Amino acid sequence: TRADLAGDGGWNLAETVDLATAVRAATLGSAYANFTEDRRGSIAPGKDADLIVLSRDLFEPGDPRAILDTRVTHTVVAGDVVHRAS
Repeated sequence: TRADLAGDGGWNLAETVDLATAVRAATLGSAYANFTEDRRGSIAPGKDADLIVLSRDLFEPGDPRAILDTRVTHTVVAGDVVHRAS
């Protein structure tokens, strides 16, 4: 949203991207930038099973500021759960 944490204002609103584009940039885009897209960046057979599970579906309609309250409930590295939120 390019807004501050209170949801006010906005900076360079022409540069906003939708949520799907932002998630893709943080996952597949990061893997591509690190030359690891063949084994990271998406969930697919044969790729590293490194992922997180979130406390809510980021794509549920609603106030985009709710993303700020989203927490990681599990972290999986190489297919093993290495973190569970208490």
